[in-house]
Amino acid sequence: MKIRKCRVTLCCFVLGLLVMIMACISSKERIETFHRQALVWDCHNDLSYRVLYEKLDIGQRLPAGHVDIPRLKEGGVDVQTVALFIQNFLYPDQCARQARQLQAAMLKMIEQNSDQVELARTGSDIERIVAAGKIAIPLAIEGGHAIENSLENLREFHRQGVSSMTLTHNVTHDWADSGADEPRWGGLNELGREVVPESNLESSIQLLPEDQVRLSNDPKKTEIFRDAGLGLFIHWGPNSQVGSEISWPLNNASKEYIEKYYALAETFNPIKFDAAEWARLAKLAGMEYVVFTTKHHDGFCMFDTKYSQFKITNTPYAKDIVAQVAEAFRKEGLLVGFYYSPGDFRYHYETGVPQQGLMTPAFESEVSFGPEQKSFLAYEQGHVEELLTRYGDIFMLWFDGKCEPLKKHAWRIRQDVFIGRGEIPTPEQRIPGKAADHAWESCMTTSWQWSYQPHPDLRTSKEVILNLVKIRARGGNMLLNVGPKPDGRISDPDEAILRDLGLWMMMYGEAVREVRPWTVTNESDVWLTQKKNGEYSTLYAVTDFSYDEEGTSRQPFSGRRFTLKSVKATEQTEVSILGQSGTCQWHQDEKGLHITAFNQHTVQIIAYPGNNPEFKQRAWNWGPDWPVAIKITKVKPIMR
Repeated sequence: MKIRKCRVTLCCFVLGLLVMIMACISSKERIETFHRQALVWDCHNDLSYRVLYEKLDIGQRLPAGHVDIPRLKEGGVDVQTVALFIQNFLYPDQCARQARQLQAAMLKMIEQNSDQVELARTGSDIERIVAAGKIAIPLAIEGGHAIENSLENLREFHRQGVSSMTLTHNVTHDWADSGADEPRWGGLNELGREVVPESNLESSIQLLPEDQVRLSNDPKKTEIFRDAGLGLFIHWGPNSQVGSEISWPLNNASKEYIEKYYALAETFNPIKFDAAEWARLAKLAGMEYVVFTTKHHDGFCMFDTKYSQFKITNTPYAKDIVAQVAEAFRKEGLLVGFYYSPGDFRYHYETGVPQQGLMTPAFESEVSFGPEQKSFLAYEQGHVEELLTRYGDIFMLWFDGKCEPLKKHAWRIRQDVFIGRGEIPTPEQRIPGKAADHAWESCMTTSWQWSYQPHPDLRTSKEVILNLVKIRARGGNMLLNVGPKPDGRISDPDEAILRDLGLWMMMYGEAVREVRPWTVTNESDVWLTQKKNGEYSTLYAVTDFSYDEEGTSRQPFSGRRFTLKSVKATEQTEVSILGQSGTCQWHQDEKGLHITAFNQHTVQIIAYPGNNPEFKQRAWNWGPDWPVAIKITKVKPIMR
């Protein structure tokens, strides 16, 4: 009898175990079904890329589209627990409808797997849910402004061993068929035109049809660019270790030199690089946008691309520089722009295809190149796709060379991306002599070399400031270049110039932001800009002060008297020095507007810069000795 009871008990135990196993298998099937349907809507948010692909160590970006278990395993994702990160806060106006559709789909999937799913909003929630063997779903959708909390949650999820996956897509496309295993992507773009997917793309990026692309810059983006006025240009690469110019030493170089140049990537390790510090310095200097070299003529990629092995993530540093720059500068409120060289010496070096010139792209070459074995054009189009879809809202692409197929491809991906060089005039190291009422940009260095130079022949801060004033008076932007050191820091001389520029912009920046040319660019050494406004103009006169006209026994004269023949004041006109309290003396007659301005604002103490021997013994003066901006309101031009 005991043996029979034991047998019955054993059978019941085995039967119960089988039931539990079948239940687990059924549960696993439901979980895997959930995984296959799980999506994350990403509105061009580079911060989520950083967290999902770097902080969580997923590795290569998962292909977008239908996300299944084998694909997750290939990406190195632990499929037992998948954290889903929903976001709709970066572009709320554009994403609202799509986000609601996605949230509805997510809720439906959650309902279908309710016994295995629980919502989480904090790290402690995750710990509890994971301990219970369930799937944790962090939702960051409250009010559409949860980015910091959400990122911290994701970091906590990582600490708790939770993996993540993502599916990205352009914000202008609809997500439909929310309950299906195979999501459909398509819909209308921001212009109300049908978006057509192309089978040759490596991801779900969908391009505008070629006959529907506007082959020019967006007028609104053009106005934003012209208003900005001042940008920071950054040339940087492995060559900085020896202080040579970037890329150009490869031109007419011997094979031995080329090999040594390229070997510099093997030791490039900028351990002191801090993108946040760069961005703070740029903001302090009054910069409104940044243009960073993602790939120069030498072919070295400062970003993690799948199309080339010659890249920053294959150096001892091993981190995506471009991702850090984009995130840090955007956080400080600067517009993000990417320099990209269509010419690629590395392609010719590895393939043996003859090169016409360092900056000449081999768009016609079909010789395969890189890990993906792409033709030259497909290789560079792949780069453009990565740069415009992986790093958040990119305001500008700056093509240094012939770029027609790349420019068109960029506009098919992002119709509103602003193209700098390649679409607008961008003179180097010079300022055009006449004003132009359209977008243009003068590219200037702090010294003469674009890349880092250990002993540079620097421009003075006053020269940099005066260049900015002249460029803005003529309707252009100034893109001021610095070349960081090999360890990642901005060099001391460049930092000093940027800090001086920051002080000047702190006092007089209003005179060069959101301005356009006056009827004349200058009257003698007085440079003129005007605000964009209505019937009456706000005018800015930027000029040096004089120190030798007169003075007292206590203090030499610091000021200026001048006449503007192109300006007619009104009864409402006021004249003042920007940054200084009070107003200036002025009067109008048939010869023009006469202004007397005195410096009464002690910002720096400097040596007396004048030539009057009476004051040479008094070795101090109110400074700095830089151009001063005078604001003149409610004026009209005198047409002669």
